[in-house]
Amino acid sequence: MLSELIIFKKDTDAVGTNRGFVYQYLKTLIQWLSNFTSGSDSVIYCEVEDDIKQIDESNKTIQWTQIKCYSSVFNLGHRDIIKSLHNFFVLFVSYDKYNGTFCFETNSKVSSRDLLLRKWVSSQPLKSTDRVLLGKLIVKIQEILKETVTESKTSLLKEVATQISKLESEKPKSSVTKRKNQQQIKSLKSNLDSTEELSEQLLNKINDIELMSEFISKINWIFDTIAASDSVNELKLKAIQLLKQINPEISYEIYFNRLISEIFFKSTEETIEDRFLDNELLKEILNETETQIKENIDIEFLKKFDGLETILTTEFGDVKKRLTSIELKIDSFAETAAGSNDISLIDLPLVKPEEVEKIITNGPEEQSKLVAKIELINIKDPNQERNLISLATELRCRYLIFLQKLKFENLYLKYDQLKLLESKVKYLCTKTVINNDGTEAEVFNPREFWDTFQEDLKLLLKDSKIRRKVDIDEDIVFAQMYQMAAECHLRWHKGELT
Repeated sequence: MLSELIIFKKDTDAVGTNRGFVYQYLKTLIQWLSNFTSGSDSVIYCEVEDDIKQIDESNKTIQWTQIKCYSSVFNLGHRDIIKSLHNFFVLFVSYDKYNGTFCFETNSKVSSRDLLLRKWVSSQPLKSTDRVLLGKLIVKIQEILKETVTESKTSLLKEVATQISKLESEKPKSSVTKRKNQQQIKSLKSNLDSTEELSEQLLNKINDIELMSEFISKINWIFDTIAASDSVNELKLKAIQLLKQINPEISYEIYFNRLISEIFFKSTEETIEDRFLDNELLKEILNETETQIKENIDIEFLKKFDGLETILTTEFGDVKKRLTSIELKIDSFAETAAGSNDISLIDLPLVKPEEVEKIITNGPEEQSKLVAKIELINIKDPNQERNLISLATELRCRYLIFLQKLKFENLYLKYDQLKLLESKVKYLCTKTVINNDGTEAEVFNPREFWDTFQEDLKLLLKDSKIRRKVDIDEDIVFAQMYQMAAECHLRWHKGELT
């Protein structure tokens, strides 16, 4: 059942973003070291089905952990919690032969307004005798899951129907291609039927009160209530303490770098089976010679790790008070990265339409925000508006795909340069939004703002080229702008989209 139901799983890590990158790797390291010190035989899998999958085959137990590092608070309506609950449920029914547990772990805290989630967290572990709370949770989680399963089904059916329509509209010249297309169409139509059937199975399970009660009891919430600026240092200290516990004689910093590098290597392995961390691997690393350790430390990755750590600790908490310091930190980071980096023109490679469609399908909320904002520009010609939406969509998707490609191919220099520029674009977007929230709200003109902001971005790109001596194509900064609009860092209108 796993292979069939897994198609309903949502991507909980938006492609191309690294908000929780440092936090997640440190949490993974701590879990790995904790398993070793406690003698647990559990095997950790990185980036498999969730951020961390921990499995103990001998006892038939699995724990999935979704890790988030945010400056904002969480509630049951938060999209990341909704995605996590959806994925947890799909995994829960898929791995019915295992005793599965689920953990949502974050540095942040629960919103003071969400009384239900606060009660759930404070009542852990949830007891079956707490019927009032359990009843409220069952109703709420059923509501969330029914909506997400229906959305997933609609998205999957649309994707398959589009593929069928495309094949049916083709007029192949050769009989071989024609037969091949007919076979594909037959297979796709079978997929339509199975998707309908599987979604009904999921909905039936959601309606099962006893099953939902069991599912809810297996969810654990960990809210560390630590500011993003403090969480990274605290986790690093905890990892070092565990290393001291394992061997007081070792050089903690060098082993920390070695183990973090190993987690990175494992996370980017193409084959899922190779993305594991266990006690045997840790023993091998602890027994490496100093030369072997240094050979197995990824220096370029650690530079990026340190850079991301810096950015992570400067999230836009109280934005109005901290914009100046953020800009200074970004400038400082940019100057550090400049100098010996000899990179030719960085431009966006073309991608297949299905790759763009996949990005849109995995992030429908972001896409709808982008479309809504473009519509607010009030372009009179409908064809021009459609063309702009198409262009904006393609550019931002190509950018996200390109970032992911650079990351997995270990092309750090290009990746870092783009993320540096993106940080400055985000800063500019945030500053512009704040400036536009002033008293002149009544005379705000979306079209005029959009035109002006593009010119500001061109100046930013020109400045980056001069200061960092890296030639980045203009399309990239516009792609970043559209992505910022999709993420709501940038508004072409007054107030929030509903």
